[in-house]
Amino acid sequence: MARIQLKKDILEKTRERSNLTPEELSRVEALLDHAVLSRVMLKLRNPDLDWKSRAVVWRTMLQSAGLTLLEGTFDELAEPVLNGRQIRNLTRLAKILHPTSEVTLGDMRAVLQFGSTQSG
Repeated sequence: MARIQLKKDILEKTRERSNLTPEELSRVEALLDHAVLSRVMLKLRNPDLDWKSRAVVWRTMLQSAGLTLLEGTFDELAEPVLNGRQIRNLTRLAKILHPTSEVTLGDMRAVLQFGSTQSG
């Protein structure tokens, strides 16, 4: 929806500020279709989760990634305040760093540390 509106706004400004023929405007519109669809990104707000929700999301993400938490609890893993997207990204990082599919709380804390230094 936002992409369509952005494209309409750009076309309207192009019409107002140029002397392009309708054929040329059609070419601009076709180019905008590709440009807008491939480059416009939306910023989505992901609110921080409460402690209980973080524990559930950690459990779900680790299970879906095929990772097993051998030592520690999901409650301990849920202590840092994160949103679901951050947890998902950290889970992906954990899968890359620990391809054996087994992680400990210490491993996950190292992933948290590494992941937080990379995002800043």
